[in-house]
Amino acid sequence: PYTFSWSNAIAGIYTLTAQAVDDDGSTNLSAAAVVTIVSNQPPVVSIVSPTNGQTFVSPASITIESVASDSDGEVMLVEFFESTNKLGGLTNTPYLLAWTNVPSGHYAFTSVATDNRGARSTSLPVEITVNRASLALALVNPTATDGMFSFSFSTQPEWTFHVEFSDTLDSTNWMLVTNIVGDGSEIFIREFYTNQQKFYRVRAQ
Repeated sequence: PYTFSWSNAIAGIYTLTAQAVDDDGSTNLSAAAVVTIVSNQPPVVSIVSPTNGQTFVSPASITIESVASDSDGEVMLVEFFESTNKLGGLTNTPYLLAWTNVPSGHYAFTSVATDNRGARSTSLPVEITVNRASLALALVNPTATDGMFSFSFSTQPEWTFHVEFSDTLDSTNWMLVTNIVGDGSEIFIREFYTNQQKFYRVRAQ
């Protein structure tokens, strides 16, 4: 049989014929064949979880779920992004990705689907907020011994703790002892003491 490969044909409707020529120069034209070439339709993708405006508490564990389909082929890859930062990609359903230990902040997620012919599409963004965990702050274990006064408190990540002292509780002039960036550990404060009265406090920001 005689075959011919026509490549890079664009979308449209075409009428195709074949003409045969013999050694005497006689010709014969085949019946016309009408063919339609359609363009590749890109896949459709959307994020179904989390929902837009949803809030979490740090350190957050967020499962991002996307759904994707392709009307004239198949979905080969779904990728997950936070802004321009790629979080991961999946080639099979379900399209679920877990993002863990997420610190406080504002985030925008998108998913990108790619079909079997290389067409890509991007979902609408989903914006979420991760808030800092609420703080329970208490000064404990106050001790005065061997000329030293000490106390302790527990820190939390994403908070900065300002240790201060003053001569009176109603003072407007608290003096800074130290600043501590919280990491979840217990902090011990030790200072030499005199006969002068002192009050201590810890502010968290």
